[in-house]
Amino acid sequence: MENLFTIWIKVFNRFCYDSCIMIYITVYYPFFKRLGAFLVLLALAFPASGQQFSVIALGCNGGITDNNLSAWLIKPADCQRYLLLDAGSLTHGIDKACANGLLSGFPVDGSRSPLDWTLKEGIEACLISHPHFDHFAGLVAVSPDDVPKPVYGSPSTLLLLQKHVFNNAVWANFSDQGESPRIGKYRFVEIFEKCPTRVGDQGVVVTEFPLSHGGMRSSAFLLNHCNNYMLYFGDTGADVKESSSLLRDVWQEVAPLIAKQVLEIVVIEVSYPAPRPDNLLFGHLTPSLLAGEIQNLTELIPGEHPEKKLEKVLFVITHVKPVAGRSNTLIIENQLKSLHIPGFRFVMAGQGMLYSNDILELK
Repeated sequence: MENLFTIWIKVFNRFCYDSCIMIYITVYYPFFKRLGAFLVLLALAFPASGQQFSVIALGCNGGITDNNLSAWLIKPADCQRYLLLDAGSLTHGIDKACANGLLSGFPVDGSRSPLDWTLKEGIEACLISHPHFDHFAGLVAVSPDDVPKPVYGSPSTLLLLQKHVFNNAVWANFSDQGESPRIGKYRFVEIFEKCPTRVGDQGVVVTEFPLSHGGMRSSAFLLNHCNNYMLYFGDTGADVKESSSLLRDVWQEVAPLIAKQVLEIVVIEVSYPAPRPDNLLFGHLTPSLLAGEIQNLTELIPGEHPEKKLEKVLFVITHVKPVAGRSNTLIIENQLKSLHIPGFRFVMAGQGMLYSNDILELK
């Protein structure tokens, strides 16, 4: 049996222990609370290093063949499903990406084809930059066998698709708007100019910017996931040729992101080699016109040595148009190289290929 002295010692020790805990909470809790808030703000201000976005080219030509038209699968590193940016050619591009081992998740027992799984399970949502057929025909073609999903675009883009494609005359109305009967498979969702919009359920936020494409309103999409960014351009002409400042508006938005080294990839068109007569540009870029736009962007990047910061961004050149049935890809690539654009790092897009900005792993 314990004596009274032993019991008293235990009570005293317990009192001291509880008192120390109370002193710790009273004195140090506000400090750790403030420290926690500081660490949260620090994480927001300085996002995790390393590339976030993987970009797969399902289609990257501007014509003439109909099996390699603008369509891109985008997936942040920790996401399971893709966003589809434009949908010119889907089936052939998915088949090529699968053949290159870039798509996974489909059953290996052969119960479903990679194409069927990617269309129905792999793609969460679609964004359409403008309603020209080389950016949309693939979605029309697969619509009878597709599953319900949201289709995002500017109000004018979705209205034109509703009136002139999904109108029960040109094609059955697979959308949820416009002419009856409406099948309702594609839920049209408007993205308003410069208004950040959550797309899908994986934390991706998209901001839409208007572009001038020879009289057609096109769109650029700035994608944000965990404070890492990529920028996708639909068809666009140069400001100097389109008598606009729309590209400059985009550059002003992304220049600070480049300075912070959080803009990873820019997918942008160069449709024709230079020189190209103005009346035959049709609202597109040439290497020399893109060089002028990159110079405009560089001038807007804050801080010293902006070209060094620009080097961290990977530009993926797309939408090359063949002329007289011959590819212009090598011509455009050589012209871009010969221009020696300071800080401009680029690759030419190829169908079924994967692009990610691995240089960010070094920052």
